[in-house]
Amino acid sequence: MLIFSTHTIFLGLAYNNYTFILSALPAGIALGLMFPTCTAITGLAEDKTKKILQPLFTSFISIGFLFGALSSGIFQYFKFYPPYVICALSLLALIGISLIFYYGLPKEYEKFEKAEKFRFPEKKIMLFGLYGFIFMATVGIIGDWSALWFSRDLQTTALLASLAVTAWGTGESIGRLMGGKLITLTSQKFAGAYMGIIGCVVFFICILIYNPYVILFGILFFAFCSANFYPIVIRYALSQTSENLNTTASNLITMSMAGFLVGPAIVGYSASTLGLTFNVQILCFIWLFNSLALLWTTRKIV
Repeated sequence: MLIFSTHTIFLGLAYNNYTFILSALPAGIALGLMFPTCTAITGLAEDKTKKILQPLFTSFISIGFLFGALSSGIFQYFKFYPPYVICALSLLALIGISLIFYYGLPKEYEKFEKAEKFRFPEKKIMLFGLYGFIFMATVGIIGDWSALWFSRDLQTTALLASLAVTAWGTGESIGRLMGGKLITLTSQKFAGAYMGIIGCVVFFICILIYNPYVILFGILFFAFCSANFYPIVIRYALSQTSENLNTTASNLITMSMAGFLVGPAIVGYSASTLGLTFNVQILCFIWLFNSLALLWTTRKIV
């Protein structure tokens, strides 16, 4: 988090495209260190408290995503000087570090096994990693391309186009905040897979109607229904592994985060020939396959 908090200063001071891109590299390194650690710590806290915490952890990532999108619009509306805004983000990260040290899991509970040397994960963990990869790839597609899809294919205003990202962040945040309760009232399979199937079917119908306001509802509903897929994949994997918690968490996050890199890039290539609407329709079928595959993999797991 220290790396992450200081990199925003260099982003704010960047003077051209190349220095801006180079200044963003430490953020990727920092996130690569932070996410496996947070996932492992959350898994350990679940084991110690017997509470469902992975959906809650990921909900705050979604809330941060939503808060960032809304804040960006406000800053642009009032024409704040971007370098000042970006540099100021380091202060938020430093506050986060202080809160973690003060409120975080007591050190005596952090009893992890000795780190293992690099090796390929178990087959069942690779399978869960594949599901996480597909999830992150599809989320990346919506995050990176939905606004352009609205403005170019649906020919909406810039304001309505920006609401597509906001709708996704809102639905996902609410769904994950309710994740623990949904799992308790139903099951992991229902909250993670069956709801995802319902969400992608409704979203596909909304796309066929081809009304931007109906599609906004579809994105919101789809995000709510699919919100707990990823945290439940993590919970299943951590409960089934025979490796230590750190190793499994690192392998899962590495495979999943690769989807952020691959998914939007594939759409960027295919959109020029097939169109963004076609890509979003295919996304629904990919989601259907991913949810059914998770049901098949966990058919003997409670």
